[in-house]
Amino acid sequence: MLQIVVVNGSKIALSGFIASLDYVMDFTLQMGSYKQALSFPSCLYFQILGHGRTYFLLFLFSTTETGIILIVTMLLLFIVHSFLITTLQTSQVVMYLTYSDPCNVGLPPEICMALRSPATACMISFACIKFAMLVERSAALWKRKDYETYGSTLGASLVSFSIITAMAATAWIFWNANLSQKQNYCSASTARTVDKITTLLFVLTGIDVITLIGIAILHFCNDTAIKRKVFDLKTSYQLHENYSVIRIMLPLAIFQTICYAIFSSSGAIISLFRKSFTTVGYRIMFASSYILPYYTLISPILTWFVIRYSRKLKANKLKLATQHISNRNDVYFKAYSEMW
Repeated sequence: MLQIVVVNGSKIALSGFIASLDYVMDFTLQMGSYKQALSFPSCLYFQILGHGRTYFLLFLFSTTETGIILIVTMLLLFIVHSFLITTLQTSQVVMYLTYSDPCNVGLPPEICMALRSPATACMISFACIKFAMLVERSAALWKRKDYETYGSTLGASLVSFSIITAMAATAWIFWNANLSQKQNYCSASTARTVDKITTLLFVLTGIDVITLIGIAILHFCNDTAIKRKVFDLKTSYQLHENYSVIRIMLPLAIFQTICYAIFSSSGAIISLFRKSFTTVGYRIMFASSYILPYYTLISPILTWFVIRYSRKLKANKLKLATQHISNRNDVYFKAYSEMW
């Protein structure tokens, strides 16, 4: 059974997995993987451009070697995840459209594993890299006098630890995956991995919450250090570098925590009550909760607006500092500043 449902005259959702089904959850499908898949090819192009432009500007805000390494890693992970999910979902939509027998729809388990496992590793790495950014800025605040001597060692260590952790968690999830059975919908959550996926989702949410709280604490400590106004040039540089990076990290951390909380809680709840759904109904509900492609699409846009706002604040501050002085009492100080 293959149906094409036209929504609002322009939105098309594909419905129907298996020929023996007597009902279709149209609304859920419209919000699920099919709608995502149809939008992914165009979204991938804009994501690559958006990530590239946004993270190029982040180079201007983070001039330390460690910060650049973390930023480039996050950019590459976003692009790899977008490419993998685009390939996976587009191939499934093409199969749904072209196969006459829906029972034959589905990717070979080897191909499914080859696409899903690195995408899952990228998903885990998003949380790990954001936490690594918090660690990097905390180290810059703690060792602000001699932080520049660390070079790229800290960044390479944090990235390596994050990637290895993500790969180890992915291997743990797919260790006992069944590669002999063809799946009608390629997902990381199977009968053998659903419990591990549920645990992973809660852990990722916890990491994001800890990161968000850590950024707030770092912001408070950094402000306290700046207000002391007793530091050398290196210390001043690191404190103001922290201020610029935290201004970008905080909204991103809030947005990521919200996205992961929605994704993790909905996915975990659906997995816990999976016995209440049919097999196809569970697949549809679980696919609908996978909102990470929207996260990777919106993140560079949000970062771009934050950077523009930060640059506008700096421009206004510079304009205020260089504006014409009309107060006679400030003439002496203006002349004195012009001498330097």
